[in-house]
Amino acid sequence: MNDQTYLRPENILRRHFAEGKHYVSLREARLNIGKSLKEVAAAVGITVKTLKRWEADCGKANLIKLSMLCVNVYSIGISHVWWGAESVLLEVRAEYYATKESEGKRHA
Repeated sequence: MNDQTYLRPENILRRHFAEGKHYVSLREARLNIGKSLKEVAAAVGITVKTLKRWEADCGKANLIKLSMLCVNVYSIGISHVWWGAESVLLEVRAEYYATKESEGKRHA
């Protein structure tokens, strides 16, 4: 595996899953506390449009605002949030659990 492939977000995430590290997306964190986009955006002082953009991919989010969002609103550490595209997180998570399930069936 070359450096470019090794550093791709989906490969980083696969390694983290294999090491037992699991993440949530910002959207999942918001849904877990039952708040609307409007409520959360207002609580942090950002627009709904910005929050939607961050929920899709928080890799370019303002770190201070993102930290406030995670700690003050979602009550989670920022290290529990996937810093990238939510679509990559969901894809790799589905792949990980599908593999785990098929491994379990083979050993049963």
